Amino acid sequence: MKFISSSILFFALYLVNGASVAAFPVGADKRGIARRDGVGSTITVGGKQYTLVDDVSGDGGAETFKAQAVIGGGIFYAKRPTEETLPGDFTAEVTNTQKASQVLGTNIFVSSGTYNSEAWMITAPAPGGEITQRWEADKVKFATRAACEADMATARSVIMGQNQKLATNPLTDFVHGDNHPGNWFVPTTGTIQTAVPIDFGKVLPPPPITNIKQLVSTQYTYSDSTWQLFSHDLGICH
Repeated sequence: MKFISSSILFFALYLVNGASVAAFPVGADKRGIARRDGVGSTITVGGKQYTLVDDVSGDGGAETFKAQAVIGGGIFYAKRPTEETLPGDFTAEVTNTQKASQVLGTNIFVSSGTYNSEAWMITAPAPGGEITQRWEADKVKFATRAACEADMATARSVIMGQNQKLATNPLTDFVHGDNHPGNWFVPTTGTIQTAVPIDFGKVLPPPPITNIKQLVSTQYTYSDSTWQLFSHDLGICH
């Protein structure tokens, strides 16, 4: 997936409360799409009701909805496997999200469970946004590609530190397997000192610490064509 505008802010994200990972019912992934709950539906997960208000992502192996709590009205994200996702894959993502949230102290994971024969995960919005939102918010500061790339370098350093925490903690013993810029949320203003990971559908065994920098540097990057889009469409990173 590519993330080139601030409209991608709404993504799936995750408060530790010790909820267990629900079993995925046999055959649930074969249900017809017309029978699946969609925008406007109300689901119950972790003992709380959420109304699905917008379908914000359907890429990859899961589908994510912006959701509003029926009681209290807070905004959350509800994620479920797509028709093609194997049950075990989504169960692993829920487990990985919960563990990473706990180890990194991000308070993103909220709960998981089964509703209407489908597995769901509820997450909280991550603070900040993807890195391009910083650049769009201050087009003067990030007018040049050099300035944007310097900001990316700072983010990489922070992300490397977060992956080191994941790799060296017995609870997680993995690193983020998909470190593209849309999977790490950073502050929209100020210096990048924190980075919150999302989307743990893919994780990797922890490599030697010396290799994590190479992993992040390789993945947390944009192609030349994407930089050109930033310049042409967003008026940044020229």
